[in-house]
Amino acid sequence: MTVPTIAWNTRRVGRAVRPVPVLVGLGAASVVVLAVRAVHARVTPATPIDDAWVNAVGLGVATLGLLYSLAMRPRARLAPAVATAGGASLALLSVAVWANLGTVQVPYHRWEQFHYFLGARYFPELGYTEPYRCTVVAATGPLRRSPVPAPHLPPL
Repeated sequence: MTVPTIAWNTRRVGRAVRPVPVLVGLGAASVVVLAVRAVHARVTPATPIDDAWVNAVGLGVATLGLLYSLAMRPRARLAPAVATAGGASLALLSVAVWANLGTVQVPYHRWEQFHYFLGARYFPELGYTEPYRCTVVAATGPLRRSPVPAPHLPPL
């Protein structure tokens, strides 16, 4: 009995992707993410994962990605199943780091949305630098209705 393969277009793919190494890679990445969350919960209970933890895991994922790219050179003799599992685990770890390791405090990235919507809408009137100044005025100005402190704005 042979292991089933997934090949959408064998002429373009070159070789079929076997689902077992993909599942092994995704499982390994899931174990890593759950282990990091468990260690964080043990070290700092009842607090969400902060940026330092996410950055540390992201640096590790970037390092593993560099090592993976070195292992995938043409002269390297890496088994296809190992290469597939490594690629799948790196893909899931990258998505997990992008999503703050599952700690969703805000369901979107604030600064991306700020530039995407406000920058596109008000660019003809404000140019490149004025949206920041206008945001500070709106956050701290006299027309402010709620007593919430002003948001943190990144330095220019």
